[in-house]
Amino acid sequence: MRRVGKGFRSISLVALTLVTAPALQAKEYHDLFATPMGLSMGGAITSYVDDWNSLYYNPAGLASVKDFHLRMPDLIHAEASLGIMQIFKKMQALDDSESIALQLKEFDGKAGSMRVSPLNFGLFFRQIGLALNLADLKTAIRLQVPTLIFARAYFDTRVDSGLSAGYGHSFMNDRLRVGFALRLLARAGSTGYLEGDEISNIGDVLGEQSGAGLGIDADFGVQSRLPETTLWGLKVKPMAGLVLQNAFESHFDLVRFKQKSFKGYAPPNERRINAGISAKLEGLSGISLIPSLELRDLMVPTNSFFEYVSMGLQIGLNTGYWFNGFIRTAYYKGTIAGGIGGNLGPGELELGTYAVALGEGFGVGVDRRYYARLALSW
Repeated sequence: MRRVGKGFRSISLVALTLVTAPALQAKEYHDLFATPMGLSMGGAITSYVDDWNSLYYNPAGLASVKDFHLRMPDLIHAEASLGIMQIFKKMQALDDSESIALQLKEFDGKAGSMRVSPLNFGLFFRQIGLALNLADLKTAIRLQVPTLIFARAYFDTRVDSGLSAGYGHSFMNDRLRVGFALRLLARAGSTGYLEGDEISNIGDVLGEQSGAGLGIDADFGVQSRLPETTLWGLKVKPMAGLVLQNAFESHFDLVRFKQKSFKGYAPPNERRINAGISAKLEGLSGISLIPSLELRDLMVPTNSFFEYVSMGLQIGLNTGYWFNGFIRTAYYKGTIAGGIGGNLGPGELELGTYAVALGEGFGVGVDRRYYARLALSW
């Protein structure tokens, strides 16, 4: 069917030009500019993060940044789930030979996603962090086909660009840290679902539902160093942290773009609170352990309290500037995440996986994603 092929090519082009693409509607909360550390730790880093990740997860951690630090740039952060290309190919092959539901039946409950975030720049010095995220493209889709005559495609798509500035300050000999981050954001995209013939005409329909605009948002955070202790010969350094993210719940309507072509609204930010505790264990000859426990996405509705709970563990190998490595793992919303990586001089490489639990019920499951990040840092 020529119209189907034309529609699919159209939406692919729109995604590549940072406007929109098909994606997923479920219980996923989208972190702004999520980093591999956050993904591999299930986000349970609020209490102890103290490097460039602080600008995105808890700006109080910027209080620990003392020296000039340049990230020039994150060359690429890419991730995808295994089903994304199969779903896209199937949607491209839809025709008039039989019902849309019948053609998609074998993909009932299947989810696919991808993300590309290239060329991000960061500058950190004296408790201050500045970052420019040129583009963070996220696109995903989930198909639900309960009968031979009914099909629905849930989608969520967003392309974020942002300029972030954060500051952290410490008090009481660094026992208390506070910080804030402000962001000027541009977002294009949409979230919702398509039914029946709308799926085959996705390139036309999404234009009606998508939107693009500017917004402003802010994070406020605090961290506290708790009294240290010794356990089995190991020095234990506990920390606690709290952060309010997306305080303004930006709806990206400060300035709206391309309203003639994209008549809807970009997905808004959700205000939430993350609170956690952690402990850094030292005394293992260059190896450090950081277990953490966190309540995440508070203020975001959920069906069970346990969906807020995240547990993470980081094993660090610290040998000096020329090589540092780590292994991370986490349990979050019934799924397992993990990552491995390190730096060799200014080069950094991280590989890992995480999953998004899409809820319970017919045609709902888990979207397992795999990521890679290559960066330079001085």
